[in-house]
Amino acid sequence: MTKTRLFILICFVLFLALPLGAKAFMVKAENSVYVGKDEVISGNLYAAGTNIIVDGTVIGDVICGAQTVNINGQVDGDIICAAQSINIDGEVGGSIRAAGNSININGSVARNVMAFGATVSIGTNATVGWDMLMAGATGDIRGNIGGDLHGAAANVIIAGTIGKDVRLKLDERTRGEIKGIGFKESSPLTITKDAVIGGSVTYTSGSEGVIAEGASIAGEITHNLPKVKPSKKYLAMGWAWGRLYSIFSALVIGLVLISLWREQIIKLTDKMLGKIGVSIGWGIVVMFLTP
Repeated sequence: MTKTRLFILICFVLFLALPLGAKAFMVKAENSVYVGKDEVISGNLYAAGTNIIVDGTVIGDVICGAQTVNINGQVDGDIICAAQSINIDGEVGGSIRAAGNSININGSVARNVMAFGATVSIGTNATVGWDMLMAGATGDIRGNIGGDLHGAAANVIIAGTIGKDVRLKLDERTRGEIKGIGFKESSPLTITKDAVIGGSVTYTSGSEGVIAEGASIAGEITHNLPKVKPSKKYLAMGWAWGRLYSIFSALVIGLVLISLWREQIIKLTDKMLGKIGVSIGWGIVVMFLTP
């Protein structure tokens, strides 16, 4: 059983690229988790709850799973969170890896940002020191990204500063392909006059983007058309990101559970391994009977 637990921990390390060897940490699992302005956590913070608010200082990483996450304080390490709504207005000394329905970043991030959500927003006051990878339905980039911006989305608006290149995979439908009541045609890529891009812009979409005359783009602008049928590829991309979001969420929740109830989980796993046939049988029954 020791080898199994070691294998699980190694998987967490490889998938999240997270330094789990910190000497100090804190675990909070409540309906509402709150870290006050004057509170300092010396180490990693593992949090699970309906609402998580961090107004204080975390000298380490923040690993959380919740319905709503608001981080307004200072995090010296990384932020790895899965939630319905994630709002980060504080200072992050490492990177951000976030998965949720709505992700809003309006603070400073020293390294990279990886954001997977229906809506991903980088506010006007936000700064990202290195690169940003995003995937979702809508991307709104109005802050400052020091490196590259790349990813996949249906629609992206760039109104901020990108230090290097922009590489995006966007909506593959052509304009006017789908119309209906209340349908509003929009460009898959919009670069406003306030945008400053230090490198080139390369994007793949079914329609051309809208680039304002006042936009500053140092490199070339390349528009690539999809190479396969739009519908199948678009559905495949949505399925892939959905699976990634599910795995990411499960890993975060699993890490919190292991931190809180390690001994109980080990005992339960031992019982399951001792009666594999019975465990699988009851698992199948529950799977089909549970709505």
